[in-house]
Amino acid sequence: MARTAGGDSELRRARTSRNWTLEEAAERLNRISGGATDASLLSAWESGRRRTGARMRAALCELYGGRTEALFAHQDGAAVSALEASGTAVVVKVLTRYTDLVEAMVRVVCSARETLVVTGSRSREKTYLGAIETVVAQQPDLVHYRVLYGPPRHRELSQHLLRLLELRDPSARRNGVKTLHIGVVEPQAALERFFVASESAAVVPLPSFHGAEGFDCGVMLGREAAVGLVHHGREACASARRVETREAVLALPVRYTPWEGRGKNVVAAAESRSASVTGLAREHTGGFGGARAYLADPRTARPDGVMIGYPGLEEIVVGGRGLWRAHLHVHAPSGHSGSSRTVTGAISRAARLVGLLDAAELPAPAAGSSFPLPPKLSVTALHGGEGFSTTPDLCVLSVDVRLTPGFDAHDAETLVRKAVAELDGELPGPRPTDVEQVAAWPPFQLRPDQQPAAALMSAAGSAGLTPRAKTAGPSNIGNLLAGEGIASTAGFGVRYEGLHGVDERARLADLPLVYGVYHQAVLDLLATP
Repeated sequence: MARTAGGDSELRRARTSRNWTLEEAAERLNRISGGATDASLLSAWESGRRRTGARMRAALCELYGGRTEALFAHQDGAAVSALEASGTAVVVKVLTRYTDLVEAMVRVVCSARETLVVTGSRSREKTYLGAIETVVAQQPDLVHYRVLYGPPRHRELSQHLLRLLELRDPSARRNGVKTLHIGVVEPQAALERFFVASESAAVVPLPSFHGAEGFDCGVMLGREAAVGLVHHGREACASARRVETREAVLALPVRYTPWEGRGKNVVAAAESRSASVTGLAREHTGGFGGARAYLADPRTARPDGVMIGYPGLEEIVVGGRGLWRAHLHVHAPSGHSGSSRTVTGAISRAARLVGLLDAAELPAPAAGSSFPLPPKLSVTALHGGEGFSTTPDLCVLSVDVRLTPGFDAHDAETLVRKAVAELDGELPGPRPTDVEQVAAWPPFQLRPDQQPAAALMSAAGSAGLTPRAKTAGPSNIGNLLAGEGIASTAGFGVRYEGLHGVDERARLADLPLVYGVYHQAVLDLLATP
């Protein structure tokens, strides 16, 4: 890119002739553009290290009263910028598999130390969203920009935004700097952009190379391109409508499509008299989006029962423990680890709360109960603090309680709140510990003669199989359906090895047998008066 000697471009002379510092010029420019240009970006434009976009060129012409041809001649010459000269060298890696794409995006998030920009309204991958929440919780100086293009398309993203607001207050300042920005670009006709960028790397998802299913491929970019995308995201966020309160996030409509999940959720319904039979395929997204959408659609037939094709010929799951989940926000005064003043930090208070929860007494299965499993409490995550010099003012625990018919969601909340009250009494903090419930599903258990379990057991027996009825420890989609008053089974299905492992595999030779059993069970159910 052509430059004048010493980098003394017309753009720079326009500023210095007015005796403005870079910071003063950037502030005046932002008043005109509504953007978020800082001194470093303005300096890069003046020196020609970066090319100025059309919108900011118009704003700079208005600021200085100059012509485009004069102000940006140093950028529009025959030479090119370092970024442009690098060509395809800015592409570190082409990502052709969804797993590689997610891994690369998580890597960018975890490597961010100064700035993290995320754009788009379609995020729902839990590993990726969880990584963002972790770095926001653990790196208080990191500045995070989240730019939506229209409302969230999936409920997981809406919930993620709420968790960000729990972790940080956008109105607060860290060393005078706002560290959380959330905005939505409107109108919805604006072209959506998808990328995650830090000061050192970026990933841009691309439409699938394998079909028209979505965005499961991408490119990983190096530092030069990443810095440009960071500025892109900051400017977009500066001109976006702020969505920085819980009420504002909850007011956003969730625009998910009827069938969620990377695998299509296949629903086939057949009605006979008062019964309907619904089969779900590949409904293992973790959020059960297909089932939720199906049940919420007033046009669909509400099922009387559901058979879920989990793998395994030996068992039919007819029940399962429910769950109650919550985030516990433990507060404390912040401080310096080298200070002469002794304070009980949030991590120390949280550790004591973990001890109280671990020591809480849970009831054993009632004598003579047909439900064979006890309730269980687990602390599954702890977020708070960074480095060695400071003690944090907030630590967030995640608690998972598995429920039984004799120990329900109310009992679980009561037990957790009792431990919280004991902590706040024993080690008082600047404010009470907050208990935020995030999920509650009831336990369920079908009788052997209850449909659809009876039909499935009978059909398996007719095929010469003897699966046993089982009440599972882990929760499954049956708990969600139980909350809707819908009876369900989980399994049976093809034999397998390495379930949920990297080498997971199934015996496809079992498919005709499994299909025959379900086919007979459906026929029996449809013939039932």
